[in-house]
Amino acid sequence: MPAGALHVYFETWERNAGIEIDPEVRKSLFRKGRLGGYQTVFAEAIDVCFEDSRVDLALLEQLVLARNRAQHPGSLMSRFTEP
Repeated sequence: MPAGALHVYFETWERNAGIEIDPEVRKSLFRKGRLGGYQTVFAEAIDVCFEDSRVDLALLEQLVLARNRAQHPGSLMSRFTEP
């Protein structure tokens, strides 16, 4: 739930700031993850640097990854073969 709320938060800021991204550029920016994509988008569009905040960005990234893992576990057998 927190990862979903974070996604909606970023989308809302993107919309309210009037940031428009070409779909192909978006695909490229977000290929390595939502948090990294939004870091780049906000830095370039409205000069916001996530690293300047006191937020633990590594923890946020783990939150997103945990959500992805829970929502998209892969195959049934991957549960038994992964460490």
